[in-house]
Amino acid sequence: VSDLSFHDSLATFVAILIARQCLLLEDLVRCVAIPSLLNAGTVLPSP
Repeated sequence: VSDLSFHDSLATFVAILIARQCLLLEDLVRCVAIPSLLNAGTVLPSP
């Protein structure tokens, strides 16, 4: 999501879903966080 004002709302929503056990933190890390970090390394040029 390129709109930075959306990040806080999305983070709050995801935190609520994790707290209510609608999402598993392990699944979020495995399916979203790790692929995003790996893709970020290919998008950003190295210094």
